[in-house]
Amino acid sequence: MAARSKVELQTGAGYVIVQFVSLGVLLVAGTIAITDLPDILLLSGGLLLGIWAFLALRRSHFRITPTLDPRAHFVTSGPYKFIRHPMYASLLLLGLGCLAMEATPLRMLAWIILLVDLLLKLEFEEDFLLTRFAGYRAYTRKVKRLIPFIY
Repeated sequence: MAARSKVELQTGAGYVIVQFVSLGVLLVAGTIAITDLPDILLLSGGLLLGIWAFLALRRSHFRITPTLDPRAHFVTSGPYKFIRHPMYASLLLLGLGCLAMEATPLRMLAWIILLVDLLLKLEFEEDFLLTRFAGYRAYTRKVKRLIPFIY
């Protein structure tokens, strides 16, 4: 394995570790009591979007790290028609759902860290996608990253 590949794997793993720690803090740093409509909408929206994205990717050799499986396919169906990174959007919605339940300072900090981590991770991942798939650049011009028609 080339030195560059090791660095890429380590960087990708670092993003995943920060992501999981942030999500863990979001879960434990406050009350988990789904009582209000915003809680329900954010949590169920995040969960459904994540499931939809996973189902769209299942034949493309899904990985949790931002590096690509050699057998990966370019997916533009399902939620990928509307946003390029629906899994990341899903995690951000789930985190907002935790904040909606109880917005503790630690939860707010964890969500901000998660947001920054996922933005860096998607930049890192898109470098691989641009190199690997000829149509990815055109796709980026048509489909927004995390919020349909906005960003």
